[in-house]
Amino acid sequence: MIRFSKSRIPMGRDKRLEVDELTLDSGEFWVIAGPGGSGKSSMARAISGAPDKSGYHTPISGLLRTDPHDNKEGGAWISFDMEREIRDSLRHNDDSEVLGRPDEGTTLESFLGGSAGKLFLHPELLEKLEGRGIKHLSTGEFRQVFIAREAGKKPALAVLDEPFEGLDIKARERLTEQLAEWSESETLIVLTVNRMEDIPPYASGLVLLGDDRIAAQGIPSEILESPLIKEIFGNTSNFREKRIIPPPPEAVVFEGKSLIEMKRVSLSFNGRRILENVNWVVQPGESWLLTGPNGQGKTTLLNLISGEEPRGYGQDLKLFGRKRGSGESTSEIKKYIGQVSASLQDSVSRHATPGEVIGSGLRDSLLLTIPLDGFETGLVEQWLELLGLKKNRQTAFYRLPYGERRLAMIGRAMIKHPPLLLLDEPMHGLDKSSRDRMRYLIDSLIRETQTTVLFVSHRSEDAPDSITRTIRLTPSDGSGPSGAEITQDSLNPL
Repeated sequence: MIRFSKSRIPMGRDKRLEVDELTLDSGEFWVIAGPGGSGKSSMARAISGAPDKSGYHTPISGLLRTDPHDNKEGGAWISFDMEREIRDSLRHNDDSEVLGRPDEGTTLESFLGGSAGKLFLHPELLEKLEGRGIKHLSTGEFRQVFIAREAGKKPALAVLDEPFEGLDIKARERLTEQLAEWSESETLIVLTVNRMEDIPPYASGLVLLGDDRIAAQGIPSEILESPLIKEIFGNTSNFREKRIIPPPPEAVVFEGKSLIEMKRVSLSFNGRRILENVNWVVQPGESWLLTGPNGQGKTTLLNLISGEEPRGYGQDLKLFGRKRGSGESTSEIKKYIGQVSASLQDSVSRHATPGEVIGSGLRDSLLLTIPLDGFETGLVEQWLELLGLKKNRQTAFYRLPYGERRLAMIGRAMIKHPPLLLLDEPMHGLDKSSRDRMRYLIDSLIRETQTTVLFVSHRSEDAPDSITRTIRLTPSDGSGPSGAEITQDSLNPL
């Protein structure tokens, strides 16, 4: 049992989440919901007993528990940050140079630790991933495997922070089934969500956060039908009337005919084909939704474009009018690109402020090695205001809620109005209000500038209205490498 009584949970700089009374018992399934920055992850972390973002176990007054870490069955804490730590550790232990070939590293079977974890992994996914190295899985694939491993341990407590983010439709359905099976055990399960539609129908309790406190708790269906939902999450109707995109300090212009030209692009790793015969041309002024199942190469395709994927050399690939590998430097490519991705976000200095992160987009670097001038500083201020980040302007990046880190990265990518904007799952960790705001800002950038947008998402409803083309990576044989299926119909008719 876990009980909060007159508790105050640290949420960052001088902020506390007040929890008057809340009791969670074994076998229950609780969901924590609320707008961005309301304390969902902080509360989930407190329930799990995991250390805070500084690595310390901060005592929380009024919190009583039978600590799952003292229980022989242990406790599970599943979050973006925890996944990143595990994946970074797996990538660090690489013996490719010693072996003289790519090192697959820890295999699926070894990571799952036996048959118990396999039982919680969908048979179709198990067959697809069998024998694969864990460090080479996509973000969505790894999340499903990680959850299966923790479920197989039969913990007394499992806390999952935004588990549905980044999963394709089929994977979300699988996870819903997986959690339903898990909920039949004695495990106390707690998960956080940014999207109300992600609340499983079998959840026994809902905690709704707002104004640094619990606004409501109880039966999910009753709370979801109450006026509190609209009151807490608000709307962005006034946002559209007042906001405009700040101008860039100096427009970066590409005057060629095609931004990207791919002809029969194929890519393999360790004998496994990732992309196969992808043909794609992107012209200035076009905007695309890039979609497809987890593990089909979407991020790899974007990395080929950004220059982060070295296997682009030798491919029939032209970027900004130049063949890849013809002597262009990475800095020449990045001059034309603004980018949001999980790997880029993970590379940001822990102690950078949101303003420093946004301003670094003007230097095509993750560090502000050259100070900003007065006009550039003013631009950063406008973006902080536009993104709702002014209140946390002095907060270290690693202490920000995940969604606010994402917002800072979006501002960094957009501030210079690049000819090409690569957005890899930009809506990760954002609540409805922030997603609506981002759709509007990206729409405005597309309509008011010459920026071309490539937008990766598993949820078509997240795509801005101005995106009218789609490229879908699909398995060539139902399970193998990805080919490209291209359409140019409007995704979201106005």
